[in-house]
Amino acid sequence: MWNQNYMVIYMEKPQNNLYRYERKYLLKKINLNKFLAELFKNNYHKIYKKRFINNIYYDTYNYDLLNHNIEGLSERKKIRVRWYGQTFELSKKTIELKIKSEFLNTKKTLSIGKFKFNSFNEIKKFNDYVIDNLLVKKNFEFYNEIINKIPVILNRYQRSYYLSPDKNIRVTIDSDLNFYSPITKIKSFEKNIVVEIKYKNDQNFSNNFNNLTLTRYSKYAQGLLQNTFYKPNY
Repeated sequence: MWNQNYMVIYMEKPQNNLYRYERKYLLKKINLNKFLAELFKNNYHKIYKKRFINNIYYDTYNYDLLNHNIEGLSERKKIRVRWYGQTFELSKKTIELKIKSEFLNTKKTLSIGKFKFNSFNEIKKFNDYVIDNLLVKKNFEFYNEIINKIPVILNRYQRSYYLSPDKNIRVTIDSDLNFYSPITKIKSFEKNIVVEIKYKNDQNFSNNFNNLTLTRYSKYAQGLLQNTFYKPNY
């Protein structure tokens, strides 16, 4: 497990240029019901339906973005394609550019329409579709970000959503997290649950929940380090 402690900040909804904080925690599966009980005791309520989230992350051949993540650079980026539901079904897909600046993250998003690929072996075909779509849309900002990169990891997990009574704090719970590398063809799974607590940069938050371990966990970095043969030199 890549377990260096740190704070990651992230924005969940596709609202460009809105900065939010995010705390990430690892939770053992045996403690999930206790954590849910704490949420309800503090009057958090469930929002949205539980759903599967799929992501394909991009990086350079030298894993530059992964190295930036591991080094903890204050200014760094991630680029991915995201969709909801089953992995191999026709669905709306979005390309997202996540930008980290110091302790805040934001993201830019662009819909690339509906597309389906039928197996892991078609990820290259999927990548060709993404690039062609960006050229058709003449969106050169995203095109320039992705053209010199390749798909390096696919992850999938089931997410449920909860909101605080004042609607200022959102909690997401990610379970059944699994990874697939189109480079090595290796598949793996995460045994823990990932809890993310998100709030705007003008809000205060103090972790009063039990059994939550603040972590530097990154699904993107964890998948790459676990499923490829790449080993950083530090």
